[in-house]
Amino acid sequence: MAMRRIHLMQNWFGYSDLTMEEALYKTIILRQFAGLSLERIPDETTILNFRRRQCHDNNNPGRVVQWTAVFGMNYLSTRR
Repeated sequence: MAMRRIHLMQNWFGYSDLTMEEALYKTIILRQFAGLSLERIPDETTILNFRRRQCHDNNNPGRVVQWTAVFGMNYLSTRR
């Protein structure tokens, strides 16, 4: 589940694999969302391999939208 959440954050924030790894080390809220501790943060190669496997297995660019629906998250909001 953590890797899927990491993949979602990469898509939401436009992070590369290396940037995502660094952000997980530096940002507590991202680690909490992924459900990770400092000792369990995946390296950029692990993130890359997961992303490639997801793209290959699913061959579906809309998969992130489906994951967002599964997690029940809607980050689109309007502010006045």
